[in-house]
Amino acid sequence: MASTVSSDKELRAVFRRRAKKLWRRPSSAREQVLEQAGADAIHDLRVATRRFQTRIDVSALSRPSKSGAKLRKREQRLRHALGGRRDVDVILEKLRGRIRDSASAHRRSLLRSVMRQLASEASRQSVQMRREIKKIGSRKLHRLARRALMSANVKRLSLGNLRVSVPRRL
Repeated sequence: MASTVSSDKELRAVFRRRAKKLWRRPSSAREQVLEQAGADAIHDLRVATRRFQTRIDVSALSRPSKSGAKLRKREQRLRHALGGRRDVDVILEKLRGRIRDSASAHRRSLLRSVMRQLASEASRQSVQMRREIKKIGSRKLHRLARRALMSANVKRLSLGNLRVSVPRRL
């Protein structure tokens, strides 16, 4: 971004446009998770919130804001809630592969029983995940995102600040 942007005003405009585009992804992925609760939808939501959080972190380089900190905490809670279900999905997928590749009928039956036990854990994690998604609320997240991205921090965002702040943070 810094190589194609020539002025601070242009940087802020590009930053805001990209942030709005990035915000649409968690919003749509959130709806998919609530509708389907599929492994791909959960993964997409986690990735989208991480990318959006990076954008918020960049806006807070010059001076952190309360709305940015609140948004960061809520997104972390959301990813944590999604993480339990995602872990179970990954384990189930590994077990399916082991069952498929196993030559032993006894081993396949043992792995299937483990999968049945994990299926109940997956449904429990889904209930917990949905509860947390609804508790956090899309309106709250949207309001915090708007405050964080339209705050004075973004107005202070400049190429000079980025050149100084990024190496310091790294």
